[in-house]
Amino acid sequence: MLTGHATIQSAVEALKFGAYDYLLKPCDFNVLIAKANKAVSRKREREERIFNVRLKPYISDREREELISNIMNN
Repeated sequence: MLTGHATIQSAVEALKFGAYDYLLKPCDFNVLIAKANKAVSRKREREERIFNVRLKPYISDREREELISNIMNN
């Protein structure tokens, strides 16, 4: 998240709801691009791991949902 109106509360909420990072304006452009690239890589990795869990044939729906939840929380 990139903001010009930072507060501790907004930072905590942003990270709690899934923001990869919390940056303040003005932000170095190279730092912003690096953070965006890392966020995209993380998202792709999570999607691949979730896809692989969904392909597992011999686990219960409950086990599948637990594995997916663990992936999303890490």
